[in-house]
Amino acid sequence: MNMLGVAILCLSALSVLAVTPPPYVQQQSLSELVTALKSDDEKMRSDAAAGITWHLSQLKLQRKTPERAVLENCLTNASEKLISDPASVVRLGCINILSQLSAWTNTVPMLVRGFADKDCLVRTRAISVTAEMYQTRNQDVPVTAADALRSCLDPSGNPEMLWQAVQAAGELKVAGQTLVPEILRLLKHENEKVRDYATDALKAIRERA
Repeated sequence: MNMLGVAILCLSALSVLAVTPPPYVQQQSLSELVTALKSDDEKMRSDAAAGITWHLSQLKLQRKTPERAVLENCLTNASEKLISDPASVVRLGCINILSQLSAWTNTVPMLVRGFADKDCLVRTRAISVTAEMYQTRNQDVPVTAADALRSCLDPSGNPEMLWQAVQAAGELKVAGQTLVPEILRLLKHENEKVRDYATDALKAIRERA
């Protein structure tokens, strides 16, 4: 999958309920999907990640809790795949799994591992999900998140990835203050979407200054 395709996937992933896995995946159990997450086939791993995310979201909607063994299996494998899978699309899928699992256990330590991902899109998504978790607890996001995001705000980057990094910077609130110089430069970016998100990010950061 090319990087633009991954960017589009990431956009869809921002609304988990919008991620509808193939029918054959919906019919599999969480345990079966965790096994598929270890497959040698990239598409199968990607579908498995989407399926696990979908099943967990359904359990949340129904106010049900996964069996402890299944939950731990999902957590262990998604955490491992987030740092080891060669495919960005699978690593993004694992971030979505960890996001859903946060309803039952603390997944922040696992998500923080994604801050070092070589792919800015994966790094941005990990930071964005982590920021959301901190804000849910009314806690400030660690400055380490801003440090990890800084290189993703390079004006020469792909605009479809860049505006998502800018959006994530705004979500950091107080921690995002160290990124203000980088965001200010993006106010003059040639891409209108990047400029708009830069304006919104600065407003969000300054509201918490």
